[in-house]
Amino acid sequence: MISLAPLHSFALNYQAADILTFDSVEDLREVAKHLDIFNKPHIILGSGTNTIFSSDYNGCVIKLESHGLSTHQDDEYFYLTVEAGYEWHQLVKWTLANGIFGLENLALIPGTVGAAPIQNIGAYGIEFSDICDYVEYLDKHSLEIVRLNCDELHLGYRDSIFKQQLMNKTVICKVGLKLKKQWQPITSYSGLSGLNNANQIFDAVVALRQSKLPNHIKMPNAGSFFKNPVIDKVKAKSLRLVHHELPLYAVTAKQFKIPAAWLIEQCGLKGRTIGDIAIYQHHALILTNTKSGTGAQLLDLVELIRNSVLKHFDIRLEPEVKIIGQSGELDMDTL
Repeated sequence: MISLAPLHSFALNYQAADILTFDSVEDLREVAKHLDIFNKPHIILGSGTNTIFSSDYNGCVIKLESHGLSTHQDDEYFYLTVEAGYEWHQLVKWTLANGIFGLENLALIPGTVGAAPIQNIGAYGIEFSDICDYVEYLDKHSLEIVRLNCDELHLGYRDSIFKQQLMNKTVICKVGLKLKKQWQPITSYSGLSGLNNANQIFDAVVALRQSKLPNHIKMPNAGSFFKNPVIDKVKAKSLRLVHHELPLYAVTAKQFKIPAAWLIEQCGLKGRTIGDIAIYQHHALILTNTKSGTGAQLLDLVELIRNSVLKHFDIRLEPEVKIIGQSGELDMDTL
């Protein structure tokens, strides 16, 4: 058995049956051909910052740690081809160091490049979908490499084709990004106003994130635990009648996003603990492993949060993180 604690940022002390690490997708394909690893229990894992193992895992953890990066350009765009194992924040720093702008608002997002399209990562006014050109993946069944252009990825709020039709059917191996040469700063978020230099925006975003989010090395966590719920106009209006200070952010003309952290705070849960698992006292959207937490404690706290928000607001919070049990990803609605 292999210890999982170093492999996921929540650092619960469980074990996996095996782990296989590959430096290239070609090596992964060769092993898959001969050992049939994709037809046995397995999970594809990047840096483990958006995945929590809540028990021992009876399958194999597969890690693709390819780190290649290449660029080309035309009159309008810089085009980046980045392999899946490249750390996202290191990519942002590399682009700035090489005079390529457009990723600075996405600074300090943990995880690998390969995970970015799955979640359609986003922060401070930009989402992955805004700068995506294409994604290449290894089809687990055919073992062929397939390329999908951005408009084929069905990218939505923390959603993509990899969480829908292609869920558990692929290994993302390469991402293509497309960044405009005629760069325009995006500074509509509080704390970025007035900045017109990409490096200044980068520094401000890093400072903002560090002020809100605990360092997972010092305090194990998996970042934002729940998605911010999106509700329709009718429900938003009815909730505002009861909760006059309800913060609403327009997504479309008929949809509004509510900060999940606000909902949790209104339920009086900020700082609540079950065993060694806690709701972070400075940000209610973060759950932390304060010492030697267990999967059972985590699931109990998640159930408490979801039931409380459902009772007070008739909103069912959906986890943003993946929680892995003995046999694979858990469906929180069936627990």
